[in-house]
Amino acid sequence: MNFSLISQWNHNEKRTALATLCASIGFSLLFHGFLFMNEMFSHDSLNIEMVFSRELLSYYAERGRFAIPLYDIIKGGVCVPWVVGVLYIFWMCLTSLLLVRLFRVRTISGAVLISALQCANLSLTLTGASYIYCMDTYAFALFTAVLAAYLFDRGGKQALLGLIPLVVSLSIYQSYFTVAVALCFLSVFQRLLEKEPVPTVIRWGLIQIALLAAAFVLYYIIWHIFCIAFQVTMARLEESVLGQGLGMLFQMVWDANRDYFHDLFFSNYILSTLMVAVHAAVLLLLAWRLIGLLRDPTCSIGGKVLLVGMVLLLPTVFQLDRILFPSGSTRLTGYGFELLYVLLVIFREPRFHLPWGTVLRSAAALSLCLVLWQHFVFANQAYLKKDLEKSATIALASRVIDRIERTEGYIPGETSVTFVGMLCDNSYLNHGSALFPELQNSTGLWKNYAATYSLSHYLTQYLNYPLLLTDSDRFEDMPEVQAMPNFPNEGAIQMIDNVVVVKLADPSNGFPS
Repeated sequence: MNFSLISQWNHNEKRTALATLCASIGFSLLFHGFLFMNEMFSHDSLNIEMVFSRELLSYYAERGRFAIPLYDIIKGGVCVPWVVGVLYIFWMCLTSLLLVRLFRVRTISGAVLISALQCANLSLTLTGASYIYCMDTYAFALFTAVLAAYLFDRGGKQALLGLIPLVVSLSIYQSYFTVAVALCFLSVFQRLLEKEPVPTVIRWGLIQIALLAAAFVLYYIIWHIFCIAFQVTMARLEESVLGQGLGMLFQMVWDANRDYFHDLFFSNYILSTLMVAVHAAVLLLLAWRLIGLLRDPTCSIGGKVLLVGMVLLLPTVFQLDRILFPSGSTRLTGYGFELLYVLLVIFREPRFHLPWGTVLRSAAALSLCLVLWQHFVFANQAYLKKDLEKSATIALASRVIDRIERTEGYIPGETSVTFVGMLCDNSYLNHGSALFPELQNSTGLWKNYAATYSLSHYLTQYLNYPLLLTDSDRFEDMPEVQAMPNFPNEGAIQMIDNVVVVKLADPSNGFPS
């Protein structure tokens, strides 16, 4: 965004910008304020941020996220959620401003809806619920991806400058590259809606593709250099389309389109069944608008053909993460899934001269408000669940420590301790999620009774209890360990080979215990 032009904005543009900023701040606090004002570190927040944050340069290099350690200089290695929240709000304000400018939103209601939808996106809620330490980091990756799309849309030298923020976004979290692609697609689509000549629209589309490809190639070269410097190999390539093989591309595109409509209408585990009706209303409103465009006599035949083609591509574009990263894609990485709502905001703009304009604009606003309400309920349910998990974990951890200390032969600071299995695989303890049935299958919220799959790190890092930990690998296959019952049964903590073994559950998927 060219901030030097702000002083040249007219009165309406300044009012729209002010509404965008206020809405971004307000909705960020509305959706995530509970998270920012409490501390619920769990999962990788313990294993990475609180333990290894200053030793992870090679870890981030091999995963292509080599800019994260540089970003962490801003907030320090271990960060309180409120600081994460302040930074998150700052980046989301800038992101919303850019989107309002990119889509040329001129109404106050449109600017507010754009801002609210970005802050409410489910992928950010899932990130905050389980990976609070990187919520602002990913918001920065989102901002740089949106900035790149905005600069690409501006054209000329600014388009070339857009390569820099997109490379930065990729070097923090690769999944937001798909957001940049989707926004570039929508910006070209917008030009078509505004009845620019078809050859001009096609030329803009080809330029956007070239810029996106150039940014990815530049990022890949830099990533390769970092891997050489840290003597590591590129990780998780098998999760990408490169690892799956281009021969599977058609099948992946088909699956992505099928999954998109399945998630819209049949996956009620993330939000309530009300969302099925809302999504039906959203699609009907979009269809009504598109039919009106196809009936417009001032739109050329070529423009109508291109319009239909781009509409058919929308699900593919919104699900691009499932095509580029088929093995590693979840709703946690699927920010672009909800850009469908943004398309409805664009259609509400007066410049498109909707038939029955006032009625349809009001219906669209009502549908989007219902979307926001469901996201609000989901976010606060998720954060309440995490807070309850923390309380449960503290109570559980005190019992584990007590039984370790009462184990015959245990000497604090001298006797090693190891944990076998994970709490989330303990059939007796894993019942807390039943209170939140809509959250049970939500990516990032897990299923466990306790706040972390790594109880050992919870005890030593979060509670600062000085256990002398040792690796559990050599104990997992021992017959005497396999015969042990799971915690909290008697015999779940035993001294074996001068090591206190705490069996939380039978070993399963290899996460740290």
